[in-house]
Amino acid sequence: MRRSFQVALSILALLFVCGGPHAADQATQLCNALSTTNPARLPPGFITASHGSVAPNANDQQSDMSCIASLQLGAQSFSSEIRYAVFPSVEQAKAYSGVFDSAIGASLMPRMFLPYLPNADCDRNASGNTQACGIANGNVFVIALSRGLVIAHTHEGQVLRGMSAGNLLQYGIEHLNQVRTQLGMATASSREAEPSMPAPSAAQLNGPNPCAILTKSEAAAAMQSAVMNARRDSLSTCFYSSQMMPGNGVALELNDGGRSKFDFDRSHISNTRMIPNTGDAAFEFASAAGFVQLYVLKGNTFFIITLTNQRDPNISNTAIRLARQIVNQIPN
Repeated sequence: MRRSFQVALSILALLFVCGGPHAADQATQLCNALSTTNPARLPPGFITASHGSVAPNANDQQSDMSCIASLQLGAQSFSSEIRYAVFPSVEQAKAYSGVFDSAIGASLMPRMFLPYLPNADCDRNASGNTQACGIANGNVFVIALSRGLVIAHTHEGQVLRGMSAGNLLQYGIEHLNQVRTQLGMATASSREAEPSMPAPSAAQLNGPNPCAILTKSEAAAAMQSAVMNARRDSLSTCFYSSQMMPGNGVALELNDGGRSKFDFDRSHISNTRMIPNTGDAAFEFASAAGFVQLYVLKGNTFFIITLTNQRDPNISNTAIRLARQIVNQIPN
């Protein structure tokens, strides 16, 4: 894992996008703050926090990366680290997503999908005691490294000791936004809109609450187990996390754009299949990683269900049943 991370940082020398002197000054300011600012709270189970910076290697020094700030979290029997690779521009942080993906992909470790952070790229050590996740957030690429984990020897692989890299990544974004707010900088969304699509309309901003459409009882029935309380990660997305395994859960996303957005997604996603008798049109993307996404259109309403449950051998049928329940709640 450490080798993969170092390889990824080295490849940054190939990425050069000029952000201008003002952007560089802001990046340096953010670097210094991330290297010195204590988090507002410690995540559950941790008792210490220390911050600093990671020394760049020779290739890093030739790149435009401003710094790598580090937040070390400790407990009695496990530890974690959050690294913030700060760049002068958003484009550089996004470019690093591909570098990070290639680096951990080369490790041949099992991959993880996080429906609550779908743009994150994650993997876990084959021995089960280390996990890593990374995601671009504005001009910062946030990397969560969870070490010393104890994971159950079950198909679900529940984390018995420590914090999963996905949950740690969310905490890292929280701390990053805390620092940005203190500096008077705008915070960035962890789930950025597709650049080719328009900004949310007034109708979406004032539209229905997805957590009122997908209830906790419906989510628990789909997961076949208890779920946490709803988390509305954005105006249009509601997510229920499994109480059994972090990362497993069900999400409902209400999309603006109706038929045109549905057709756009269908034309840009490969390896899908059409689902009959579900709204006016529906297609499915199923992953071997243990999650299914259903894209459903009824009238002018377009919604996406993401279901992640490695315990469910019939996860596709479960997602389809849930989609049809939601369709029945949408007026004609």
